Order: sequence, then C-alpha cells, then structure tokens
Amino acid sequence: MAIDKTGAKGQTRIEGTLLEQGLWFEPISTSFTVDVNDIGKVLLIKKTGLTITLLAIAVGHKFLIVYDGPEDGKGALKILPNASDKFAGVDISATDADSMDLTFGKPGDLIQVEYFSADGWAITKIAGNWNLTAV
Repeated sequence: MAIDKTGAKGQTRIEGTLLEQGLWFEPISTSFTVDVNDIGKVLLIKKTGLTITLLAIAVGHKFLIVYDGPEDGKGALKILPNASDKFAGVDISATDADSMDLTFGKPGDLIQVEYFSADGWAITKIAGNWNLTAV
C-alpha cells in the first residue's frame, strides 16, 4: 500500500488500495473496543494476537477491519460482539458467546460487519481464514 497523506488525529489516508480509494485507515496495534468514532474508518490491524470488541449494535453502525500484520499471522485476530449481540451471515448460526477468529492471517484479510437487527451484526464482507469460535 502506498501512503499518500496523513489525516487528522493520527489517522492515515491511503489511496489507490485494493479496497477502495480515499478511505481513512487507522493503524491498530493493541486490543480495544470500537466506538462510534471508528465508523467510516478502515481499522488496520498491525499485530497478531489482538482482540477487537464491537460496541452494542445500533442502526447505522458499520466497521471494516483489515489485517496487515505478519504474513504467518498465527492466532492473528479475534472479533468479539458485545455481550448481548451475535453474528449473522451466510452459513452462520452464532450464539451470543461466539467470536470470529482469523486463524492464520495474511495482509489483506478482512471482515466487515454492520447493523443487522437488534440481535447483532451481519458479516457483509469477508476474506481470509475466519472461523466462528465459541468463547
């Protein structure tokens, strides 16, 4: 990826990527809980072993998380819904205690989740070796 500009508040704007042009990327190197200030960003995961916790579901929430850590990426990333939410999508029958785990991450692996219903998150884009895991 070619970094063209630096955005406000430490965000990096990268243009001409495989995803879409003109997106705001925020490098992430520690586990954290997303909040409304992360809507519209691409959360760019730079290290393995991180846990990203989603906030409680609400209309209009949508997050794109892209792995950009080491190529071997063993145990790369865990995405947890809020305790009262779950994931929905093709061939997914999740319970409230399930997470989406990127087992062997490669740069460019991604997951996008967005508001589905009061029950939780719809997975609307996914690439890579993701697994639904009981926690």
